[in-house]
Amino acid sequence: LTHAKGGSLLAAYLKVLPFFAIMLPGMISRILYTDEVACADPDLCKQICGNTVGCSDIAYAKLVMELLPAGLRGLMMAVMI
Repeated sequence: LTHAKGGSLLAAYLKVLPFFAIMLPGMISRILYTDEVACADPDLCKQICGNTVGCSDIAYAKLVMELLPAGLRGLMMAVMI
């Protein structure tokens, strides 16, 4: 019975983990950089990221480049490449 409880807790943790790893940084980036990431005007989006639909693909990279210190910034960019 204890293994079943532990398995359920592990499954719950693995279910919630992508929210903090994927969704939360994107939402933070849209709030902090509304002009660059959450652009509403297609001409402005084309000027910033080269896409008229939106600039959500640069959200995580923008967050890393603007908020992290130099050592961690280089490490995170190496991981993303």
